[in-house]
This record gives sequence, structure tokens and C-alpha cells, in this order.
Amino acid sequence: MPIAVSIFNRYMLMIAAFDLWETEDWMDANLNLTKTEPISDQFDLLDYESVHFIRNLGFMYFIFLGTVCYTLFVLLVKKVCTCKNKTCRTSVDYLYNSAIWNLSIRFFLESHMIICVCFMTSMTSVQIETAGELFSAANGVLFSLVILALPCLLTYLVWMYESELRSEWFTKKYGSLLLGIDVKGKGVLRILFYPLMFGARRIIMAISCVFLLYDGRLQLMISYLVSFFVTVSVMSNNFFATRKANRIEAFNEYTVLILLYHQICFVLGFIPNADTRELIGYSSLLWIILNLCVNLFILL
Repeated sequence: MPIAVSIFNRYMLMIAAFDLWETEDWMDANLNLTKTEPISDQFDLLDYESVHFIRNLGFMYFIFLGTVCYTLFVLLVKKVCTCKNKTCRTSVDYLYNSAIWNLSIRFFLESHMIICVCFMTSMTSVQIETAGELFSAANGVLFSLVILALPCLLTYLVWMYESELRSEWFTKKYGSLLLGIDVKGKGVLRILFYPLMFGARRIIMAISCVFLLYDGRLQLMISYLVSFFVTVSVMSNNFFATRKANRIEAFNEYTVLILLYHQICFVLGFIPNADTRELIGYSSLLWIILNLCVNLFILL
């Protein structure tokens, strides 16, 4: 793969993992984490340089701590606030909903795969020798339980409030869990299909990355088959409430499928010619840039 493409992909991974500040040295010093080797050279390239959960999360762990502190602060304000003014009460309710659901749960959903990979990495070979390492392992278990609880929570809420899914109060409080899914005139199973598929896909990919560590071909084939299933599902069903959301989701899934095919061409050796492989590397770079530009255009 061309050097420029490798450098670009590395920066994209840093952005995706919210790796904005080097925290490894601080964690090693303050949590007394034993320095370990990464479980493989591939994980080292992705900045998973340890088997300790917190160290692999890096700066993202501090973002989680900030989210928890913000949530506790809003809960305290809601508890002690006695203001009778309607605007004041509305603002407090807005902060409450945004803190606990729209912020906390959304961030957990977006970090789903990263948390799974970090936990499974630590689970494979971590040795607990210090209090800091015990703290790191306990965090891994806690975060993983939250990840597993989210699908159960979603299923419970949709099942219990099926008749109120389009109400204003449900949208404000639990809307982030449904990811903008169209709930009009659809049964519980149809509503739950995409969010549960969304989570299952990341868990499957995390398992394949960690436990099929030395079988890159099988990893790629599993990822490609899962992405193919998701792409067909998205393009044959209008899961989302708006036409634009359905189109952008289909475009994103189609892009993932194409990028996985690029990786298959490299790993499986379909194209042995060096010049052609370099062109494929630049092609993957162009597809990533195209996807970023389209999504930024939609957001802005």
C-alpha cells in the first residue's frame, strides 16, 4: 500500500478513536500499569500497544469520565433546582435528556466496536499484578456490561412503549437509542432489526479481529459477508424516517463494502502486480475522501 495512503489511514484511525492527547505515559505512571507488548504487530499499528483496557482506550477514557461527571452534575441540578419559571424548568429538562440519553448513550453507541476490541484484547492475555491493573480490568468489565445492556434496554423500551414511539416525550428522552429509525406503522421486530444489527455487526467484527488474530483472510471474509448482508438489508428496506437518511446510510454501507474489497485485493493477493496494487491503494484513499466529503456536506 502506498505510504501516503498508510499515513492517511493512520490519521483517520486517530480521529475515529478520539486519540487527541497522548495519555499512555500518564496512565503508566499514575495507575502503575505494567508495560506489556501489543498482542500483535497489527494491533501496534492501530495504537493498541498494550493488553490493559484503560491504556488502549487512551484519551477516550477521559471523555467517558467527562460524560459521567456531566451526567452527575445535571442530575444534581435537577434534584436541587426549585425554580418555578417555565424556561428554567425546560432548560433543566433539556440538559437532563441530553446528558443521560443523547450524549452518554450516543457516545457509547459510536464507541461500541472500540470498547469491544479493547476489552477482548485485555481478556486474552492480561495479568493482574497491581491495584491499577485491577482497576483497568474492572473498567473493562463495567464498560462491556454497559455495551451488552444497551440492546436489552432498547428491546425493553420498544416493547413496553410500542404505542408511544412517535410521541414527543419518547423522542426527547429515548430518541438516541433508535438512531432515527422510522417507527410509523411498523411492528416491534421491524423497528428493532436495524439497531440490533448495528450492534451485532460491531461485536462480530471485534471478535474476529481479536480471536482470529493470525488469520487475516478469514477476518476479511467475515467482515465482507457481514457488510454485504447489512448493505443488502439497508438498500432493500427503508429503515429510517427520512429519504435522505436512507440514501446516506446506503451510500455509507456501499462505501464500506468497496473498501473491504480493496483490502481483499491486498491481503488475498488477487493482484500481484506492484503498480496495480499502488493504484488500488490510491483508489481506497479516494473512496474514503469521497465518503468524508459527502457526509460533511450532509452535516453542514
